[in-house]
Amino acid sequence: APHAGYRYSGATAAEVFSLVEGRAYSRVIVVAPSHRSGFHGLSIADVDAYETPLGRIPLDSEAVERLRKSELVTTDPVAHAREHAIEIELPMLQRSLVPGWRLVPILVGWLDAPDYPVVADLLRPLVDGDTLVVVSSDFTHFGPRFGYLPFPIDADTPAQVRTLDDGAVERIIAGDAEGLLEYQARTRITVCGLRP
Repeated sequence: APHAGYRYSGATAAEVFSLVEGRAYSRVIVVAPSHRSGFHGLSIADVDAYETPLGRIPLDSEAVERLRKSELVTTDPVAHAREHAIEIELPMLQRSLVPGWRLVPILVGWLDAPDYPVVADLLRPLVDGDTLVVVSSDFTHFGPRFGYLPFPIDADTPAQVRTLDDGAVERIIAGDAEGLLEYQARTRITVCGLRP
């Protein structure tokens, strides 16, 4: 699901969350990129709930404590201080899902190649038929503002950006983690949720 402001991606996010509207889950794992801190591994805020204007969302404390046993899981207060990639998903989830679910909010920092299977092994036992996994990601951030201009800005730019994003999507759908990392290294695509 996208995490740009609702003004930019709200309609797309609403379309995404309509896929689970009215469904009941006991746990929702939101995996999101860190925009504010360059820590290694995963970070989970040291809180017992998140709160939106729609109410409090308690954390799944058992799942969080299980994850915290790993050396890859920390709490980086700087990363959580002004982050939006988890928070923006929460009101959509609150409106879409049957109440009663608990949250596992994970920010992803930088990871080395061997870390990805370790992270997958950490999360795999938490994912069952009662768990929804939301990956928070925007795709190509194109233009001088983002320092990413792999081709000129002209009438073909929208199609070229879509082709660039589609290359990442193909690898995600195929479950090709190594291929996705190679694609990013080759194209320098600015998918800010690439690690999640």
